[in-house]
Amino acid sequence: MHQNFTQKQGGAVVGRIYAENNWETQAGDVLMTDKQNFRIYNLPEDAALIDLDLSFIASTGDVHFGDTKEGGIITIRVHPSMNASDGGKIENAFGGINQPETWGKRANWCDYSGVVDGTPVGIAVFDHIVNPRYPTYWHVRNYGLMGTNIFGSGTFEKDPDKDGAYTLKQGEEMHFRFRVLIHAGDAAVGKVAQKYHDFINPPAVEVS
Repeated sequence: MHQNFTQKQGGAVVGRIYAENNWETQAGDVLMTDKQNFRIYNLPEDAALIDLDLSFIASTGDVHFGDTKEGGIITIRVHPSMNASDGGKIENAFGGINQPETWGKRANWCDYSGVVDGTPVGIAVFDHIVNPRYPTYWHVRNYGLMGTNIFGSGTFEKDPDKDGAYTLKQGEEMHFRFRVLIHAGDAAVGKVAQKYHDFINPPAVEVS
């Protein structure tokens, strides 16, 4: 449940939406808290860029994440016309195409592309090298779902010895960094691999 905004800022180059939230039971008991810091960058009209710094905080006790394919950290649903079952395409950093070659697989990034209102477009999610259990597994489906999942290794690998469950101890924090790239065309046209490299190796700025 949303608690408050710590920052809301617009601008010609970047906008910021920083929020704090509670994870609550149906009875209203707080299980943990999070911080979601979004930065939306102003790019040419054929692209958009969103960065997310996310923190899970075990603020009220231990938090257990079970091994499940449903445990997405950042998840996207695409427009139905983009579905891989309807002419769209999924592609990951290793060249895997569509659900049979991307679901339950680990990769640095994953991209979903298709045609919306006659325009070829795509959306990619980048997993940063600082993230826990990098590179993430992907829960990605031909029906339009794409999400990162670091807790489902036992399910994805069909091996209980690779149980991906994790307990975040009281007072501990877990930090993630993601980038979402909305681009023209498919992963090749959108230069997704190159832009992933820019994400993990940003240009250095020197002031003299």
